[in-house]
Amino acid sequence: MFSSAALAFVALVSVFGGGRCDITFPNYEQLGVFKVKDLPCNGADPESPDEIGTTFELFNKAIPQGEMLDWTNADSVRSSSFNPSWPTHFLIHGWTDTMAKPIWINLRKALVDRDESRNVICVDWSTGASSKWYPTPRDNTRVVGRIIGKMVEQLVDNKGARFEDMHIIGHSLGAHIAGYAGEALGGRAGRVTGLDPAGPLFGGTDNQCKLDKSDAMFVDVMHTDGDLVVFGGAGLMEECGDHDWYPHGGKDQPGCGMFDAGCDHMMAIEYFTESVLNKKFPATKWAKTVKDLFKNPSDCIGEGDCPEMGFNDHDDSKYRGGDFEMDTSL
Repeated sequence: MFSSAALAFVALVSVFGGGRCDITFPNYEQLGVFKVKDLPCNGADPESPDEIGTTFELFNKAIPQGEMLDWTNADSVRSSSFNPSWPTHFLIHGWTDTMAKPIWINLRKALVDRDESRNVICVDWSTGASSKWYPTPRDNTRVVGRIIGKMVEQLVDNKGARFEDMHIIGHSLGAHIAGYAGEALGGRAGRVTGLDPAGPLFGGTDNQCKLDKSDAMFVDVMHTDGDLVVFGGAGLMEECGDHDWYPHGGKDQPGCGMFDAGCDHMMAIEYFTESVLNKKFPATKWAKTVKDLFKNPSDCIGEGDCPEMGFNDHDDSKYRGGDFEMDTSL
């Protein structure tokens, strides 16, 4: 999916395009103003909602075949098979990806097939994510995030859903989209999960530019490909959430070849899917900062009641703001 040369090139790019003027999209004024000059990380002009083509497909036990939702049409939401009594999971792919890939179908089915009924909404923005010129999809993430926020509001206003039952899960650029969605909702979403958030053009930026722990009531983040971009690392190594997980050190994952950058990056989705299927990923080491995690980590098992990476992770006052390392073979 990612070559080391391409990622290294992206890391060195300075984005000059666009008029650098604030944007409001005609016919989509409800999304508000997109500023492109207040923060350097905002880059150039994002594409319009029509060009990005974000779609929402709802799945649950009543409609395993799926049902399309229209975020601009309240009647589409009211007449849908969405059940407001069940937890809801949004799934968001990343750069050059699509929700039609087997890895996403497997996660969606794993969630729907659990004993406890739930809604799963697949967010496909593959048209807006398809450009090989990485800065363009990067700029589009803010638009998709706000669109997801509007869909959540539709579900709350027209189906009686609760913000605290919303769990937004995103991979790579999709992780930052999840953050923008949570930000658009004022941090009211119950949980945001970042699966190896994209690193290029996000590392070292302000929290407003990327996923951070203010974006939901609980934010957990998995880092699986945080190596330097010149070595093919596509993920973000720095802390983003209330719980940040660094399986096998957060850079190289078992079974992935040295030069297969995409493998380490996609393993975050694989791990999360396995956790939905009830595989346990308990923490072994933890610390309050990522630097201490790799220098002087505490023995989490010795402390007792260790958190679990993935689906079963949850807010825990004892470990809030913690960084964790673990071995996926356990």
